Amino acid sequence: MKITVINGTEKHGVTYRLKEIFLERFREKSEIREFYSPKDCPAFCSGCTKYYAVSWGRSKICS
Repeated sequence: MKITVINGTEKHGVTYRLKEIFLERFREKSEIREFYSPKDCPAFCSGCTKYYAVSWGRSKICS
């Protein structure tokens, strides 16, 4: 089986650990290819996480 995983960040937090637990059973039998944003994706996001410091209003903080 071929599995493609697109990670939204390069940080290794809770979601990363859950993904690793899920994929554990497939590692020996499958071909797993992973992509990490922003490193492997188009330049729409730099991964700076500036939006965490701003309220969830309609501020334009990304270029």
